[in-house]
Amino acid sequence: MIEKGKTPDPGEEKRQYPRIETNNFVSYVCVDEEGNEIAEGYGTTRDLSQGGVKLETREPLESPYVMLLAIDLNEQLLEIRGNVVYTEEVEKGRFFIGIRFVDTEDKQREVVLNFVKSHVYLRNRDEEID
Repeated sequence: MIEKGKTPDPGEEKRQYPRIETNNFVSYVCVDEEGNEIAEGYGTTRDLSQGGVKLETREPLESPYVMLLAIDLNEQLLEIRGNVVYTEEVEKGRFFIGIRFVDTEDKQREVVLNFVKSHVYLRNRDEEID
């Protein structure tokens, strides 16, 4: 069990899925147990797997339940539900939030694939500009 407020010890982690580094802008909505919106904000994905994401934000999330929202390359809305498994303040005003996806595996695969496509497209575009 991962405690909120403590980053998992890499030596004890046993990831089910491999992680890749990403840099995708996302918005999030925090909800309560009944699904009522209680907060919203923006962040950047730092790494991603089929099972979850590390999100960087300027403040901790206000709920253990979160919906991540992003726009893919085809300008379609991507959304996926997750649970916060840890929060780490890496410096003042900068937090890493570990989120485990709770949607179906098909939905998780679809969202992760679109995040990866967006990340690769933007990285390649930036390299061509340089």
